[in-house]
Amino acid sequence: LCLIDGAAEAVRRTNDAGFLAVLVTNQPQVAKGFASREVIESIHARLETDLGRAGAKLDRIYWCPHHPEAGHEDEVTELKGACECRKPTPGLLVRAATDLNVDLGRSCIIGDSWRDFGAGRSMGVAVYGVRTGEGSRLLPPGIEPPDLIFDDVNEATAFVVHGVPEVEILATRLAQDAPSQRPKLVAVSGISRTGKSTVAHALRTALGRKGIETLHVRLDDWIVPRKERAPESTVAERTQSASMPEIARRLLGGETVEAPGYDPHDRRGGRIVRYTAPSRGVVILDGVLAGSSGLQHLIDALVYVEAADEIVEARTRAFYRWKGCPAGEIAATLRRRRSEEWPAVRKQRTGADLIVGSSDASRRV
Repeated sequence: LCLIDGAAEAVRRTNDAGFLAVLVTNQPQVAKGFASREVIESIHARLETDLGRAGAKLDRIYWCPHHPEAGHEDEVTELKGACECRKPTPGLLVRAATDLNVDLGRSCIIGDSWRDFGAGRSMGVAVYGVRTGEGSRLLPPGIEPPDLIFDDVNEATAFVVHGVPEVEILATRLAQDAPSQRPKLVAVSGISRTGKSTVAHALRTALGRKGIETLHVRLDDWIVPRKERAPESTVAERTQSASMPEIARRLLGGETVEAPGYDPHDRRGGRIVRYTAPSRGVVILDGVLAGSSGLQHLIDALVYVEAADEIVEARTRAFYRWKGCPAGEIAATLRRRRSEEWPAVRKQRTGADLIVGSSDASRRV
């Protein structure tokens, strides 16, 4: 047994913040005859020991021994077939919520597999993916993607515990504003890998707690698939930013807008996504050019997200390694971004109402 780097720190942070840390896991090896219950329980005991040595603890472990398919040589027949506890069904999460009196409205699931995401959606909690383990790559039909994907569980729990305090200011202002005849439009922009989607999600969560219905529109759903791009396409061309003002007008006018979808892992077209804005809530546009000049006359508030160049570069390298890209391609991508994309995107900073991630953050909200 070997803990993933940062896992103990993640659990300890969760403990220190007063959250429950619960492990919910499928263990089909028992049904397949590869391991006994005793072996699995000994592994879990070793896990708890290793965490304990690092000053961390799990409040409970729930596990499913079943597997739906027969045919393994030494399988345990009575554990084969459908059950209510194997993720993506939410049976184990229901047990945890009942046993521990969990506040689901302030809970989340962090996982690396579509089974985790499906279970979380069934429970109505926030769903966060990580790029370790299975890497949050495969999404079968009918399974929604996670709300956010982090590099690892340590990064995910840091967000869960600390959030994005800056957005509370904007959420309060939006909640206090007089009702209008259309939804408010908030743009969250910044160069790639600064954390725009994290900020947009945090704002949506803050607004939800104030009773404000919110739609989070991911402009990445309009990114042109890699094979359809011109060799030297600009950031505006890759993101189809020229079409964004019309998309925003349609959303604010009450129409349902259909996006072609984009899969960031293989850079191909994804599944179609449909967006419908609440009649008098808030629409959040999340994208590198969400605050571009063509949209500014529609925007009620612009949030610009930034991070130090070395942080962005490290995140970019990690992201493209997750995609399976070789080092040479990653280096070339960074060169193009520094020379063309970053200057174009950073022009939006001047007009921002809120800057997140900077030590000299300006707040005009």
